[in-house]
Amino acid sequence: MVARILNETQYKINVVGTIHMINAFLPLLRAGTTKKCIIIGSGVGSHKLARRTEALDYSGYAMSKAALNIAAVRYASKYRSEGVIFLTISPGLVRTLQGSEFCCALSM
Repeated sequence: MVARILNETQYKINVVGTIHMINAFLPLLRAGTTKKCIIIGSGVGSHKLARRTEALDYSGYAMSKAALNIAAVRYASKYRSEGVIFLTISPGLVRTLQGSEFCCALSM
């Protein structure tokens, strides 16, 4: 059941928190000369990776990052005419407290 694997805390941090942060800085971004917003995404949020691996671990995290990708696209579409660029980048696998188990499984 999908509802059970979606972690509400991850969604609040990765999606809602990022949207609140963007909205807070948006007036400064729009008024500035360098109109770029870089958002830290994750390859785990890619539907192509999900289909290729069919991995169910970290599904809540993956769904939150996929939602963040859509949010970035919507911001980019809305503010394109003002010259504001929204870009989601993925740093790749990072050995963090949350990601250590996954990295170890991949021998990182």
